[in-house]
Amino acid sequence: MQSNFAIVIAGSLSLALPFPSAAAPGRLAGFGDIPFGTSFAQAKLAPGIDIREDACTPAECRLVYRTAVRELDVTVWQDFAGGVADLAEVLVRGDGQGGRFVNSSRCDATFNRVYLLVTEVYGPADIPIVLRHEPTPEGYQVEVREVTWTFNDGARIRHKRDVTSDGTCAVRLFYRPGLIRASGTMF
Repeated sequence: MQSNFAIVIAGSLSLALPFPSAAAPGRLAGFGDIPFGTSFAQAKLAPGIDIREDACTPAECRLVYRTAVRELDVTVWQDFAGGVADLAEVLVRGDGQGGRFVNSSRCDATFNRVYLLVTEVYGPADIPIVLRHEPTPEGYQVEVREVTWTFNDGARIRHKRDVTSDGTCAVRLFYRPGLIRASGTMF
């Protein structure tokens, strides 16, 4: 079953997109040139990444790097569980402190652009855009817009934008592997 969802882009252009109720086809390989299951050592050799931090504990490793995707500058926090690439958080860098956007309309335009890019690659999202408000421990409200793509193997991409009470905004994507890694072995 399909439903239509309208999204407003840049305040004037309305685009109706169909959203299937079934999961996205296929499997999610990972983010960029670091597929799920890639070793920590191999990941550090991936082309086009500017490593900012790499650290390991006995339980897991984390690689923080910057790269560009379709002319968007991003910072990636790639986790490695059991020595192989696992969860990835991707921040589309804005022009403000901590990579946040100082202008919420520019942030919304970036969210919409990334949404369309992900849809172009993976097809329609299975969980349409949801808008909600969340309280923070500091006592202010965050306006969150989020959309999710779920794949047949259980992998998931969550695309999220949040605007805080000071008007700054962040655009993020979260990549989670499914039950079967790219190599075909179980978790």
